[in-house]
Amino acid sequence: MLAGMTYRQIGDKLFISAKTVEHHMARMRARLGAASRADLLARLRDLVGKG
Repeated sequence: MLAGMTYRQIGDKLFISAKTVEHHMARMRARLGAASRADLLARLRDLVGKG
């Protein structure tokens, strides 16, 4: 669902600002050691078993 979406598009779907999305994505990347959004998405898929 989030693949290919901008921070603004994600924020609009969640009714939060693009900056809030950016902040949370950066925290998730740091926590999971992901180098990029694509890497983060791959790691999240692995964690939930939908890889």
